[in-house]
Amino acid sequence: MTLFAQCRDVTAVVEAMTSALTQASPRARYMPIDAANYLRLFINTHLPEYFYDTFCTSTASHHPTASS
Repeated sequence: MTLFAQCRDVTAVVEAMTSALTQASPRARYMPIDAANYLRLFINTHLPEYFYDTFCTSTASHHPTASS
């Protein structure tokens, strides 16, 4: 028996995955990240480095601009 003889029709699955990946505004449930990590990611990418160092790391006092 070959591997392909055991396969079922996967057309519906492929269509659903293609739709999920190519939508103009994907749904939040497709994002494999929780709210806390999403907030950290947002702070890290959209705000100055000082904010990320201050609010998201435990070594904020070692930042060069924080020691002044």
